[in-house]
Amino acid sequence: SGIVGLAATAATAACPTIPLDPPPPPPRHRHPIEAEAERKFLQIRLNTIVRAQEREEEREWKVELWRKQGGGTLDSVLASGAAALLDAKWIISHAEAGGGL
Repeated sequence: SGIVGLAATAATAACPTIPLDPPPPPPRHRHPIEAEAERKFLQIRLNTIVRAQEREEEREWKVELWRKQGGGTLDSVLASGAAALLDAKWIISHAEAGGGL
């Protein structure tokens, strides 16, 4: 058993294990201009996301306001393509005067 163990130890020492994952590269020192450019890029992306969310919230608010003020009754007319929205003031004044569309 001693000779077999000795042979196994010698074989292991002759064949070092190779790690499966390579070590990570050393940290790279970035130039201050490069770091500032990346910071600005990330800030622009964040601002774009925030503005998109604000536009969506504003759109939802406008749709809700449109429906509260009775605009929902015009939805089917406008969606059908049967009427073209040429002058919103005329349509509103016409509807307020009791005219039909």
